[in-house]
Amino acid sequence: MLGKFTLPWKRAADPLDGVKAAQSWWKAIQTDDMASLPKLVAEEVNRFIGGEVAITPTSMQSLMWLDDQVQSAFETQCLLYLQNLRMPKTVESKLWHLIMTLAHHMIHAYLMMIKEVRDGERPDLDPFLSRCIARTLNYLAVQAKWQYFRFLTPEKKFWSTVNQVYRLAEVKGVDSDAFQLYDSTAVRNTSCADEFIQIMMLATLNSGALTARQLDMADQWLDHWSHHVVMERKLLSGRYQYGVDLTGVSPAFRLNGEQTEPASLGRYWSTHELVEQMTLAKNALDGGKTIGLDDIFRQPGASELLKLLIQSWSPESQGHPKRGSDRVAVRKMVDVIHSMKEIYHHVKYDNERNTDPDQRHHVNTEEMLDMRQYGFVTERTRQRQAQALAATLQKHTVGVFETWVVNNESDGGYGAILPVVENDWIRLDALLGLRPEKTDHWQLAIVRRLSRVAEGQMYAGIQVLAYAPIAVEIRSQDGKLNGGLDAAGVFLASQGIFIQAKSNPQKVNGVVMRSADYMQDKAVVLVSMGREIRVRFREVLARGAEWVWARVDADE
Repeated sequence: MLGKFTLPWKRAADPLDGVKAAQSWWKAIQTDDMASLPKLVAEEVNRFIGGEVAITPTSMQSLMWLDDQVQSAFETQCLLYLQNLRMPKTVESKLWHLIMTLAHHMIHAYLMMIKEVRDGERPDLDPFLSRCIARTLNYLAVQAKWQYFRFLTPEKKFWSTVNQVYRLAEVKGVDSDAFQLYDSTAVRNTSCADEFIQIMMLATLNSGALTARQLDMADQWLDHWSHHVVMERKLLSGRYQYGVDLTGVSPAFRLNGEQTEPASLGRYWSTHELVEQMTLAKNALDGGKTIGLDDIFRQPGASELLKLLIQSWSPESQGHPKRGSDRVAVRKMVDVIHSMKEIYHHVKYDNERNTDPDQRHHVNTEEMLDMRQYGFVTERTRQRQAQALAATLQKHTVGVFETWVVNNESDGGYGAILPVVENDWIRLDALLGLRPEKTDHWQLAIVRRLSRVAEGQMYAGIQVLAYAPIAVEIRSQDGKLNGGLDAAGVFLASQGIFIQAKSNPQKVNGVVMRSADYMQDKAVVLVSMGREIRVRFREVLARGAEWVWARVDADE
């Protein structure tokens, strides 16, 4: 009974009052929900930040021990976020802020200790310096990555902190010291330089064109390979691909291959060895030789992402692929639908309407009569045509669609600035149906790029896959439909969108379908408006969370 009470003369153990006290406190909170551990640790670290605990070797030992122990729960929290990207917005926001809060508090606490070493004679804190700097850079990388997930860009102050912290590691001569970042996680040794390279190379991928899972996958690979990149202080023309100014407020920049004016505190590196390792991993995946590969490479979409990163980071490339055509500023309205089912039905209506010869003949006859009688098409005829078009659009539009204002246009795509609140359903690689103003048919497109441009606004870069898509049913070559069985054992239809080579900028024949319907080299029959064509699925050209676009060949 008395064990449930704290004696008035016995002070409760302070978790920052030595490792033993931290161990006692940590053991006591294990009865709580494991998901709450990062939050509880963040609260204790906040006491340290608030000055309630002095910066001493004892408090630093406690702080670093707690940081070590919480890593397992913190990684689980991060994994939960990545595995549930379609969670409700309120849940996503809560989890995002929990992750960012622990990272923020740990960065602040470690920076306080680093400042003590930098500004004063604190030899008692020197043994902690190298690992504190590395952990600070690691948490800064967490903050950067989670901002990328929301298509945000870290501020200049953030990059100034990253550069200054790493510069201190160089000044103190601990930048290349190798050690385990956390004793509780069995991974390879790291260093301040490795952590710095990792955050800099990941920053080069923040173009708004990669999903959260792709960014996290690339970050895992950088964690595995960053030691293959060596920074140099002297700029040699043609030898290096990236550089950074440690006195600046920006992340790494791509060198253009020509002699560049050296920065006052420039650091430069080559990606040759890094790309070699990535190429070996990709070749192993493509060849089916995955036994010797680490689990971080045996993930869905790994080969496609490796190909993209090799193209981006290769010494022979110029960074991100160049645009095929320039954007042209416009201001036009575009109707938008999303979800495979909605797009399929609207495209199908378009196909059926466009095969109606009577409607086309009727419109052409009116114009021809006007031309014969008056020498031009009268306004009355144009009004009748507009009314007929409006009636047709009303007839062939099912469900609800949105209307966006397009801000720019290029050959093969559009760009639009959208309010975040009204469009929180938008995801990278989301499949869209588009109907530009003054047209009466739907196009097939995907969201290729997202970025935050202002408070409450985001920019969406849209790629058109087909200007004249064709709705098809996908059947097995035995005549059965391809969508599985219902409860009564009846074969269900599987829906897809056929993309003709002549109707898309990529100039390939392909089918967009549900991910579950795709299997490489599978022979199927595509049925549309009474016509059948036998094809065989080939490689995937693009994929989203629930769909794939695969190239098809005629199956003789």
